Amino acid sequence: MTLADISDVAINIAKNKFDNLGLTLDTMQIVLPNNKLPIADNSLDVVYFRLALHYFLPADTTNIFNEIYRVLKPQGRAYVCVKSPQDEKEMAFLKSTAKKLEDNVFLDSGDIKSRYGQEQWQQILRSTGFQQPIIKNYTESLANRQDVTKSGNLDFTLTEIDLQK
Repeated sequence: MTLADISDVAINIAKNKFDNLGLTLDTMQIVLPNNKLPIADNSLDVVYFRLALHYFLPADTTNIFNEIYRVLKPQGRAYVCVKSPQDEKEMAFLKSTAKKLEDNVFLDSGDIKSRYGQEQWQQILRSTGFQQPIIKNYTESLANRQDVTKSGNLDFTLTEIDLQK
């Protein structure tokens, strides 16, 4: 298993957890969007991104998904979870605190916040090689957890994308 993250803090937390279990974890620090992921073509069985790909403009997001497709083995799977525009509280917060750049894309304190809808995801994925993505929304609760959202909401709606090469 290889963990790639922008945060050296997150990488160290994960390494410590694996060490405590007596397992080995390969890690690499990456900053997206890159021109190319530092991973060989057709080399991964599974790619998983959780709450990491809703910080990019559509063109950058398309490039990232092209890279995911490139690194997956034939029949490989990608699972992606991002924040959803179906989250009315989150969207109201963004609309009141951030600058709208385009449909479902905001600039918030210098950071891009994208909240693409299902049709936007279909459009982004159409050019990447992934066929028949499964895209659905679900609600997750932060109750009894230390995590917080910037808006202070305890529940948030996410978009889950299931892809196969």
